[in-house]
Amino acid sequence: MKTISYIALCFALSSTIVLPSYAQTKADEEAIRAVADNILAQPVTQFVGVDDGTVYHSTVEIPKGKDVRFKSPLTEWHYSNGVLDMV
Repeated sequence: MKTISYIALCFALSSTIVLPSYAQTKADEEAIRAVADNILAQPVTQFVGVDDGTVYHSTVEIPKGKDVRFKSPLTEWHYSNGVLDMV
């Protein structure tokens, strides 16, 4: 009888440890996939004119002397992306 009680106790404790961690993993994967899908949906090579908002699809289309920025903020280089993440 003690053996059956011990096995039942071990099963109950293991299920309280395993099941929540599985649920957390599933939620983490869904969150990561949502973020990745959003990043992949962003335009990579589009530029926007600073003063008029004109969208340029390549650097060839940008008039000389025109100030532009990346259309997607994810394309911009930041110190934290380029230097701090190399460590």
